[in-house]
Amino acid sequence: MSDTGPRRSHSFLFQFLQILYTVIYAAGDIAGGKDTGGTASTVDFSALVNNYVMACNAGVASAYGIVVGTGVGVEDNMNYALGTAIAHGVGAGQLQYEAHAWTAPAVVGANVDFEMRRTFTNGSGGSITVEEIAVYARTKKVTSVSTLFCILRDLTGGVAVADTYTLSVKYTLRTTV
Repeated sequence: MSDTGPRRSHSFLFQFLQILYTVIYAAGDIAGGKDTGGTASTVDFSALVNNYVMACNAGVASAYGIVVGTGVGVEDNMNYALGTAIAHGVGAGQLQYEAHAWTAPAVVGANVDFEMRRTFTNGSGGSITVEEIAVYARTKKVTSVSTLFCILRDLTGGVAVADTYTLSVKYTLRTTV
């Protein structure tokens, strides 16, 4: 077992601010970002009100929320997807995506924190090196189709997950007074 320790995330992406702006502006559909398939998309404000805004509460095997990959492409504000996503499963090169765990926002000293966590289990029979971590948020486009937007992406520098071992990823979102 190894622990990489805490690392600072610094890669909130354009799509995150696009969706947040749509929610705060609250006056119509906002175009501009790409979904995880690379398609320019418009976020549907009415769908946000009546459905979900930035859903990241993925269950077991779901390919949204915290996701991992093997890509090593440079971090950039306009990234819209993992370079190479690691699929859910037990086959070669796959990890088992567990359900998310959450903590509600809470005052912690001079901070307000909330955490999102996900565990990935390697049952592939071989070691897998995770090079990138992202958060995919589920929302709706003006076509009323549910789609995924990559709102955060970080490079890990390479974290090897041996067969039968797990990788736990925790993001702490924090504001400080």
